[in-house]
Amino acid sequence: MSAFSIRRVIPDANIYVIGDQSPIGFWWRKLLEDVHGVKIVYRTRPQRIFNQTIKIKPHATDVIRLQILILTGGIYLDPDILFLRPIDHFRQPVLTMGLIDPATDRDLSIIHFSEAPIPKCTADS
Repeated sequence: MSAFSIRRVIPDANIYVIGDQSPIGFWWRKLLEDVHGVKIVYRTRPQRIFNQTIKIKPHATDVIRLQILILTGGIYLDPDILFLRPIDHFRQPVLTMGLIDPATDRDLSIIHFSEAPIPKCTADS
């Protein structure tokens, strides 16, 4: 649903699904049929950052997320985020970060443009 909502609000958006294998199943096939231009980016899970072992597996996805935003800018969304209206007002600042849900400690969304120093500072910390 997230990809459907992005395509509706930002018709020319590049939509990437990042993982170490291709998703499978009915809904994945349906997504590829109904949302044009979805691309898979294969990325193995990083084991280390700054010569430190990543001990908590979910932190590896945080590293990947930040690396991609630093390189390309753009918008990161958890798959359960839906855009119901245009988001142009969120795209004005250099970085917009959604609220973190205290129950899950998950970022809701990150909108970042590649010239911003904040994600690099986060990755360096």
